[in-house]
Amino acid sequence: MPTLQEQIKALNEQLATQVPLETLMNFQHSITDLQATYCEKDT
Repeated sequence: MPTLQEQIKALNEQLATQVPLETLMNFQHSITDLQATYCEKDT
């Protein structure tokens, strides 16, 4: 039975291969845009 650390490491590696970096970057940009829009509405 693998340790928890080993399981997490394996899971992270699996996720890394399934989600391209580009998708993550786009996702981060979307969040940043949303935050900017949200902040503008407050003022």
